[in-house]
Amino acid sequence: MFVTKDMELAEWPVLQERFAELQLSLGAPENLALFHRNHAGYAVSTIAAAGVDLDQANALSPGGWSTVDLLGGDGWAVLVGKAGVDKRLRVQIGRA
Repeated sequence: MFVTKDMELAEWPVLQERFAELQLSLGAPENLALFHRNHAGYAVSTIAAAGVDLDQANALSPGGWSTVDLLGGDGWAVLVGKAGVDKRLRVQIGRA
């Protein structure tokens, strides 16, 4: 399961820093990760987190989160996560 939220680029740094702190405090679990996907022509991107629930996501960045089972499509990039997390979670990194 993933939680997702559309965010403007200016919002990423705070979330990314908080997520990295969470990862370190939890001992860097294998499937804890933060991804992003740009939308061509739009000022927002989709942010997706794995290994956290909606309450944890809202604590990191309040409001706007939803859940999905899988991250569909290509064009994703890892913001925070251990090497190979994309393969473990079946996330298509980059363009196909």
